[in-house]
Amino acid sequence: MSTTHRLLCIPFWLAVFMGALGYVMTFVPGSECGWFIVVAALSLFGFFIPKTFYRGAAMLLLVLSIIAAVRGFGRGVEYYEGAAIHQTTK
Repeated sequence: MSTTHRLLCIPFWLAVFMGALGYVMTFVPGSECGWFIVVAALSLFGFFIPKTFYRGAAMLLLVLSIIAAVRGFGRGVEYYEGAAIHQTTK
């Protein structure tokens, strides 16, 4: 593997680490949307590595992080709507 491809592995493995970390840590409702958008953006570097393993892993990580970002956005909307309703009933 050339030096360029090795340098492309750095942000890809950072995305893998951040993705794994994102699934085990606790967020304020809605903030995981931003976290997983960053993971999805970093996973795009895997598409430029000319090995099938990296491209497949990048695709899987991209899909999972987009799903997690959408779920996080939905949780944030529900949380803030519930907080607004709760605050108006006091």
